[in-house]
Amino acid sequence: MSGIGLLAMFGLVGFAGSSRAAQAQGVFHVGDFGAVGDGRVDDTQAIQRALDFVKSRGGGTVALQAGKTYRLSRHAPGDQGSSLRLGAGVSLDGQGATLLQSGNASFLGADFQTTVEKAITADVAAGTRELRLENCDGLRVGDRVFARIGQNAWDAREPRQTLLATITAIRGDTIVLDRQIPEAISIAVSNPANRVVRKITSMWRDGAIRNVQLRTAPGVAAEEGINLVAAQNVTVEDVTSHDHVGAGLLSGQFCE
Repeated sequence: MSGIGLLAMFGLVGFAGSSRAAQAQGVFHVGDFGAVGDGRVDDTQAIQRALDFVKSRGGGTVALQAGKTYRLSRHAPGDQGSSLRLGAGVSLDGQGATLLQSGNASFLGADFQTTVEKAITADVAAGTRELRLENCDGLRVGDRVFARIGQNAWDAREPRQTLLATITAIRGDTIVLDRQIPEAISIAVSNPANRVVRKITSMWRDGAIRNVQLRTAPGVAAEEGINLVAAQNVTVEDVTSHDHVGAGLLSGQFCE
């Protein structure tokens, strides 16, 4: 649906939090996209509509309403990723409101999408910038890539190293990256999911999450507060995260 269609459907000028002046500054309130904020109605899809709309117009800020509690659930049935996903140029201003997680998922995360996937086929030397792949079809110099390299000793599902990098050269079946891989890793003992390179087509960058409370509903085993997965040039400030089983903020080498 187009941005104009969303504006018409939810009547943006009808909510006090989204005045024409605020919209002119790129600020849009979740209430205009159907969010209720009473702590009982599931507001996941309404808030995501607001985030997606702001992304579609090139960036801006999605605002919650102070004093309200917005109930979240899984992003989609069976999806244990983040309930809400921020795209390029998008910020979330909580204005002191609360996000209440009622599903087994993270609260907030990056809208992270990849296309081309290539298997890593050779062991990795400490300090190298090179990765040998099954082939380099579909990859180009300048592409941003996300790599999972090696198997974590305590959980075979988790990678030992993750890397966000730019391809600076391609030599046959080998890509050269703009940064080093810090340790030697044996690919032979890694499961297939942890010896891959993926081309990034979309990620959260140039945005912020500010001034919001993250709380978990009773009896719920929520995951991380904020799971960045892959992000670049983003800010997280004045965020308080409570009562979940994962980290408050999950980041790593794959975030800049």
